[in-house]
Amino acid sequence: MVSERVKITTNRTPSTGGVSVDLRVDVFQKGPGGLFWEWVPAHDVPARRIAVATDGELAAALALHGPRVAGLLEECEELMWRISAHHLPTGDVVAQWYWQRSEETGRWIPNSEPWVVLDDRARIAALHRARRLADRRDQGAA
Repeated sequence: MVSERVKITTNRTPSTGGVSVDLRVDVFQKGPGGLFWEWVPAHDVPARRIAVATDGELAAALALHGPRVAGLLEECEELMWRISAHHLPTGDVVAQWYWQRSEETGRWIPNSEPWVVLDDRARIAALHRARRLADRRDQGAA
């Protein structure tokens, strides 16, 4: 088990306009019998719940969390891991960032840019709410 705990805090809470997300870490490893590869939770890295309001805040949280996780997983023998941000309460993945071992140094490096879709999700939800309101108004006028 890892003794160091990763801590991420923001000044936002869901009541002040942010949304809650869980940051979870998975490692890519061989499945039972070594016949296939699969993503499994990194048990040495506990999930972290944070509150964010924008794509930028979520990207900043990933940027802070990624190097810390790389340090926690330094002894891990896997070849790749990822951080996923899961929107609460739906569980939808709203951000992800992949890391791999450097062939030159053996240290963890990002293998891609993080992708974040939190703002898109909020815009779509707002459009659905507006559509439902318009439908109710139309039904009331009929």
